[in-house]
Amino acid sequence: MQKTCLVRRAGAVGLVVTAAATVPASAQDEGGRRLSGVVSQSVEAGSNLAFRPGESDLGARSVTTLGLGFLTETRTQSFALDATVIARSKVIGDEDSTADDLRVLPTVELTYGIEGPRTRLGLEGYYRLDAVDEDTEAQEYLVAGTISRQLTRGLSANARLGYRVDGAENDGVLDDTASYFFTLGTDYAGQLWQVGASAGVRIFEDEVRPTGEVHFSREMPRGEIGGFVGVSSSRDADLAVVGGLEVDYALNRTNRLNGSLDQSISVSDEGEDQLRTTARLAYVRDLTSRSSAQLGASVSLRNGLGDSGIDNLPGAGLDLGYSYELTERADLNLGYEYRFEEEAAGPSSQSHLISVGITLPFDL
Repeated sequence: MQKTCLVRRAGAVGLVVTAAATVPASAQDEGGRRLSGVVSQSVEAGSNLAFRPGESDLGARSVTTLGLGFLTETRTQSFALDATVIARSKVIGDEDSTADDLRVLPTVELTYGIEGPRTRLGLEGYYRLDAVDEDTEAQEYLVAGTISRQLTRGLSANARLGYRVDGAENDGVLDDTASYFFTLGTDYAGQLWQVGASAGVRIFEDEVRPTGEVHFSREMPRGEIGGFVGVSSSRDADLAVVGGLEVDYALNRTNRLNGSLDQSISVSDEGEDQLRTTARLAYVRDLTSRSSAQLGASVSLRNGLGDSGIDNLPGAGLDLGYSYELTERADLNLGYEYRFEEEAAGPSSQSHLISVGITLPFDL
């Protein structure tokens, strides 16, 4: 079974009920060129798939995912392209939705690097479009350049300059904010530990806001741990403390636990910024050499930023998953997910979802 990789900005980790598109990590370990990817098709059915307060109508939808990854590298240069496109049909049975009959949600990321004996120059850019619910979308794009210099063995300093736009579209109305950013940082990579810190500014049209972050990761005999804590800001609100902690631990050869705690800025159903704190625990068991099962649970708390009116709203989730390797090139995925969130006014939102999907990874 494929090992879970920790990321610095740890989010909720566990079952993705729609088959996730991921490019095999081996594409980053080999020289030369490589193109790989995955295609998945799933069908989802359940109650209140649009996740609206007080609703419980039954519905269904289709989700198609295509993920592609291209990597080319030499001794001194590297270029990588990662792209994912999710095509999701409108919920059948949801007559109140203003969403299109077919929603296409792309994510594209480009990176280029050139290395000298002790200095590295890097360029990056990405665009992301995500569906908050059936009527609200969050989008973000960024371009940035980085220069890093090795000071001593394991210790390096870096500077980063870039431009980003964050936006949310609700019922056809787009609200976005542009900003420039500049950071200075340092990183240390030891035999087991990796630690780093950065500080900088984010420049908006009418004000300058400070940013900062401290992060770490450590490999353990049976897993790894990673986390970060920092200061960030939303599109039009005050500064907020963000952070994350994630632990992946193998109990034995067939059983694994993954726990995470995350606080981040997200977009609400109304297109407003909010601070969401989420704790999650997942248990994964390899049933046979070709199948695995997973059980996950999470709790969350939402607080508004600015004048959103959101204050200490709780939420919870439960998910079950089963995966079976049909062939070397095809996996069957079954899943169930329950979501609950309290709303600031009116009834709460809750939904049940069952999914069946097939994933087909490939190499070209």
